[in-house]
Amino acid sequence: MATATVEITPKAAKAPVVITLTSSDKISSVPAKVEIAVGAATATFQVTTTAVETDTSSVITATTAKASVTANLSILSPKVIKMTLAPTSVMGGTASTATIELNAKAGATPVTVALKCSNAISTVPATMQVAAGANTATFPVTTLVTANDTSSQVTATVGKSSITSSINVLTPKIIKITLAPNSVPGGTPPTATVELAAKAGSLPVEVKLKSSNPNFTVPPTMTVAAGTNTGTFPVTTVAVATDATTQITATVGKTTATATLNVSSPKPVDFAFSPASVQGGSLSTGTVKLNAPAPVGGFKVEFAANSPFWGGPKTLIIPAGATSAMLPVTTVPVVGATDVSISVSGGGHRIVTSLKVTPPVFTTFQLDASTVTGGSVVKGTFSINAPAPKEGFRVKVSSDNELAKTPGYVTIPAGGTTAKFEIQTKRVTSSKIVRITAGGSGAWVELSISIEPAKGG
Repeated sequence: MATATVEITPKAAKAPVVITLTSSDKISSVPAKVEIAVGAATATFQVTTTAVETDTSSVITATTAKASVTANLSILSPKVIKMTLAPTSVMGGTASTATIELNAKAGATPVTVALKCSNAISTVPATMQVAAGANTATFPVTTLVTANDTSSQVTATVGKSSITSSINVLTPKIIKITLAPNSVPGGTPPTATVELAAKAGSLPVEVKLKSSNPNFTVPPTMTVAAGTNTGTFPVTTVAVATDATTQITATVGKTTATATLNVSSPKPVDFAFSPASVQGGSLSTGTVKLNAPAPVGGFKVEFAANSPFWGGPKTLIIPAGATSAMLPVTTVPVVGATDVSISVSGGGHRIVTSLKVTPPVFTTFQLDASTVTGGSVVKGTFSINAPAPKEGFRVKVSSDNELAKTPGYVTIPAGGTTAKFEIQTKRVTSSKIVRITAGGSGAWVELSISIEPAKGG
């Protein structure tokens, strides 16, 4: 349909002007007449057309009582001018969508488009229609699974016009295999992902798998689901005594992809004592933890300390399959607080921790008498809460008055917990209070002795 406009000059004055309309053929039709209203110079009318197989034209004539004019109307046949495929490359068994475009919008009736493919790899409907008033339409292109990459020509025809586009039909191809992570301790399973060049078609794609190291295994095959281009499979590893590698290979048809998996031997990752602070001569328990299970035959770790007060073993075997082991450590008595640095080594890895060893604590100071006659001897006893170290435990004894003479220092022998000593008092003429102080390892105790004069003297 087209819209036509007629124009007169001058404008219609006293009465409407009647315009007679005719068409040169039946392809286009017009109203028999149209009127130009009083005071107007133009009027419009519709020209309807019928579908044509070839381009043509009609002559439209407008006539008044005094004059006649003509206009040519070009009437086009439907033509297909463009076809697009999305996507242009698909995995065999996957569909693509084709869109065709006409040179103009369809008229009152739909335009029929004939379709065909150059081979059986792809199929299309025999015909499709562009709806009335539209100039584009879509149709599906389905494909088959193929043994080799191939292509097919899709042709759309309208009347004497046609257009062709190519669709590439691909065989499944593997382009990548990814390991996450690609380095693991023995006994830890990474996840492997294969990626295809395009999404699988209507059927799953089978992928063949193998591992170059028989200690680390993969399933013989896995599948990439229809409509997807990735799939995952597990890789099983075992504990190893030394670092190892394996090549994981995935094959689809004539294509392969390979990834390297690094499998490491166990390594100490944690080393701690409980309790972390003990008195010399007491027991603490150390725990060594590995990052992976120990291999067959166990995993050997070695210990070293910077102090002779470490009483632990030099080596320890963590049993096969275990990830930790405990070791009892008996410490040695010390004179003063000592931080012992202890290292554990294994699998080329070393961890250092510390164990604090504290000295005995002075706990008891007793005198056998608190009141004595001047000139007599007072006996005293010291005690500590743990055995004395090999150097002994030295206690200082002092008096605040020369009326009571102390030994100055008393040593508790190695391995002992008590020591005895004597305090010699002097004669006095009146009662005297003497303070005796004893201490060692930061602890001090004070006792008093009352020295009395001898009776009758």
